[in-house]
Amino acid sequence: MSLWLTDDEVTELTGKKQNPKRIEALARLTPRVVFRVRADGFPLVDRAQFQTHAKAPKSRINWEAAGV
Repeated sequence: MSLWLTDDEVTELTGKKQNPKRIEALARLTPRVVFRVRADGFPLVDRAQFQTHAKAPKSRINWEAAGV
């Protein structure tokens, strides 16, 4: 999997197909989406900002079973 969103994913995120319009849409999104523009005008959007990292659930101590 790439570090950057694909062309189709950027289109889905912004609803735009032309790079200048995509850049405008990305700049207006809230919460803020971090991106930079490649030399050819394509907005590079880091995929990591959309991925969540699930935390392991906290273990619960059964105090009755522990005899406390």
